[in-house]
Amino acid sequence: LLRSKISPKKLYIINIQKIRSKTNMENEVIVSPGDLAGINIAFSDFVYKGCRSFLFDSLSSMMLYVKKSELNKFIHTLIVKAKAADTQVIFLALSETIDTNMLKELSMIFDMIITET
Repeated sequence: LLRSKISPKKLYIINIQKIRSKTNMENEVIVSPGDLAGINIAFSDFVYKGCRSFLFDSLSSMMLYVKKSELNKFIHTLIVKAKAADTQVIFLALSETIDTNMLKELSMIFDMIITET
């Protein structure tokens, strides 16, 4: 976040998790990892409200519930929407969940991939 100069107060979180829970944060929505339509709607709603910085937590969860080819198309569509709306998007993922082929495919879609060891 510091590198991209995104203020945490202006960051909107699309928290992708299997267990439904409530959030107290007005800048966070919780969506099931297999619910691509719900994730898309949450993203579109935030963009409509004027939000310009997003964190998707986590791509790893989505990979458990969505076919790889479908997930790649979905991510590509979100990136196109984000660029059209002049927004910044960060996807979090555990490095152990992404194989070499998936990493190559994501590197063609993403502007940057940051790895932590």
